[in-house]
Amino acid sequence: MRPADSGSISVAQYVQPPASSAQYTVQPHDTVQSVAAAHSVTPEELARTNHISVDSDLSHIALLALPSHAVTPANDDQPPPTQTPAQKTDAAIAAYDAAVKQRDDALRNAPHNGAIRQEIAESSGVDQAQKAMDTAIRDEIGSQIASRNGGVPAEFQTPTDQIIQSAGDAIAARHQGDSVAQSAISASVGAYQIEQQTNALIPSFSGPWSASDKLAALSNNLQGKSQDVIDHVIADPRVQGWINDAAKEAAHKPTVDGAKDLADLVQKVPPDIARQVIQTWWTPSDPNDLTAQMSPANVASLAATDKETYKNLAAVYRALGDDAQSQTLRQQMASTIASQQQDNPTFAQHTFTDAISEGGDAKLAIDVASQLQAAGKSDAAKLILGSAIGGMHTLQKQTLSQDMQTYAKQTQELNELIKDLGPGLTSEQEQKAIDSYIASKGKDWQDQLAATKDKLVSDARAFSGDLGELLNVPDNLKSIAPTRDDLGKLTDDDTTRQAIAFAATQDPSIFDGKDAGEAAKLMIEVSHKNKEFLNSVGPAYLSRNVLPALASLNPTDPASVAKVNETLANLKEVAGFMGLPKSDIDEGTKKLQEEIEALKTESLADASKGKGINAVAATRNELSEMKEMSFSSGAAGVLFRAAALAISGGALINQSGTTADDPSLKNQLAELAVSVGAVQDTAAFGVAVGLVDRSGGLGKWGLGANLAGAATEKFIGVLNVLYFAQTAQEGYEKHDIPTQVLSLVGAAGVGLSVFGGADILGGMAGPIGLGVAVVASLGIGVAEHYVKEREYHEAEDKFLEGAGVADAGARSQMISVGGEQLQAMRDRGMSPEEIQDIAKNHPEWMHIAYTNDPLGRPY
Repeated sequence: MRPADSGSISVAQYVQPPASSAQYTVQPHDTVQSVAAAHSVTPEELARTNHISVDSDLSHIALLALPSHAVTPANDDQPPPTQTPAQKTDAAIAAYDAAVKQRDDALRNAPHNGAIRQEIAESSGVDQAQKAMDTAIRDEIGSQIASRNGGVPAEFQTPTDQIIQSAGDAIAARHQGDSVAQSAISASVGAYQIEQQTNALIPSFSGPWSASDKLAALSNNLQGKSQDVIDHVIADPRVQGWINDAAKEAAHKPTVDGAKDLADLVQKVPPDIARQVIQTWWTPSDPNDLTAQMSPANVASLAATDKETYKNLAAVYRALGDDAQSQTLRQQMASTIASQQQDNPTFAQHTFTDAISEGGDAKLAIDVASQLQAAGKSDAAKLILGSAIGGMHTLQKQTLSQDMQTYAKQTQELNELIKDLGPGLTSEQEQKAIDSYIASKGKDWQDQLAATKDKLVSDARAFSGDLGELLNVPDNLKSIAPTRDDLGKLTDDDTTRQAIAFAATQDPSIFDGKDAGEAAKLMIEVSHKNKEFLNSVGPAYLSRNVLPALASLNPTDPASVAKVNETLANLKEVAGFMGLPKSDIDEGTKKLQEEIEALKTESLADASKGKGINAVAATRNELSEMKEMSFSSGAAGVLFRAAALAISGGALINQSGTTADDPSLKNQLAELAVSVGAVQDTAAFGVAVGLVDRSGGLGKWGLGANLAGAATEKFIGVLNVLYFAQTAQEGYEKHDIPTQVLSLVGAAGVGLSVFGGADILGGMAGPIGLGVAVVASLGIGVAEHYVKEREYHEAEDKFLEGAGVADAGARSQMISVGGEQLQAMRDRGMSPEEIQDIAKNHPEWMHIAYTNDPLGRPY
């Protein structure tokens, strides 16, 4: 073949059939093999006659020349036999292979001219052949879905994903050894699976649904789905339409209502949807819609004079992410307010202060101050920054204090019961008694308790966030912002510690995010000698900031490795404040860094191909060494074994591309857990992975957004629970306070975040749970004395009865000796079961003084 002299060259030049008196008009789905068989010639003869290969795609050839001895088939007017879906798929795949081969052959023979080669590639028909193949694969899989699930009740249908995967594997198996087809089939099946998931997740609506309601309903369907699926759903034109409509709905409402609608929406939808709605609202596309054009400026203006509007706009502002587009949008919002208030910031100062003192986010005010400072309005910047500082002060000194008083007043009697009778009960009995007590109070009391608890947690979350934001003010405000030492002194306050400690046991997610995490670190640093505070804040910080960050490790990604190493530095710092020996911390941190290096292996790369077991084998020895280290039985062992499991398990999940829902991966994670000594047996871990409920206190859109799929969050949840519960008993036996800090209280707090939810009677994770014990132990549970001693004794009897202490005599004895005597018996090594047995069978022993004399002798 000679090169072209000029211009373009057509692929048809390479496949033109020779002149012949006998020709055949190519029909759809014809192949070289089928035409040859119909005319009683071999495929090779037909191919040679036409200068093509036996695998050539005929869809782009109009006529075929027939060999001289070809037999014309009789025309009996009978339609050709119908191809099965599998036959159509195989024919389409063969046509795709032929198109790829034809293109590659043409390119090999083509001149080294970029324009010519590009035209050959574009006109080769590969794209059309691939589309035809995709359609055939979809049709074949779709027929299997219909065949297997058609007429079957929904509850008995085989999951569509499972059918798609099975059918896709069968198609790939029919084309083993064909590397071109294998990759194309895999991509086609994957795209179809995503398409089906997307269509199944986007609901249909009839009736007067608002766009915001549609997005909220959609978001419920997206919980637990991978980020890839979420991205495809959001990109769907239907969803994009709802996003645009939601922004327009907010813009066309009165300013106050529009801001509230946006603030409500961002709490109900994933961050990606929230950001798009906010972006669309802030920068409306229709220049003729004056109402929409004015809405952002109106909200920004009202935020300076109406505290509710500020709180709503601040929530919207906080919902924006840290990507470049969101940062630009934040700057625009803050700049708009700053330009409106730069000449008279007094109103904004008072409004911002009031709003922040009631739990409004301070970040918006801080960034407005930064914009004013950048514009040369230093006095205005100081006023606005002062509003953030003053609002946080009021939130700390007044709002949190009032929250605690309200809670303590309502739970006064319950706190007393726990203090007086709790030492004689097992943890399970105590929780049963608490649940029974709550149930006896009726719905109004329960609703009030839940509302009080929720407000306290919300205000503690706001304080932690504000504190973190002031620790990380923009550079141009650092000279006028409080120092780290100044902010640390704010947290050195009993009421603040009590409120934060209580909130942390109820919902550790109050420390979610970089700012709140930095605030937690500062509070731990300042209050590291306060055991009760560490009992609550230490585990919450570790569970929300350290373990998830470690489990985000992707050893082949330098940025991911750098992030994990930064987290290890934070872990090392916090572990020191939590009372762990420096030698143990140094040894454990060094081992974790060695583990990260060990995970940068070829064997882990196999995990990306589905060979995860190799990654397990590669890290098993590293983990086993962690279990055998000198500190393995103490508090440092609990902490670093959990960190090691987070690193190795997270790396396995992130590299393999699978999720913790995969049964085979559960076994591999369990093997890692056993190697590091984090759990007792493989089966228990596997079951636990499947039990974690994403709908709990972790939040709808928490860890999953930053890890390898939402199911990874389940792994983190189970890891947290196992981490904290692992050595609680060991800590009690050894009177090891750091171990108790890292175990029992953490188990209750993290148990709430993982297994808890809206049900306030939810087992160990109930919103009273250990939290009221914390309140009682801190001495803030009593707001007034109980009215009548008789009534209190009746309450005590009901409390023990609710705990399952059936014998009335035993209950009477436990009530009569009181909490101090019960605690003294516990301190002598008696278990709650033994105390209850003595109360029932040997009541005279209950009144022995189980303590020591001034010389330390027992009596």
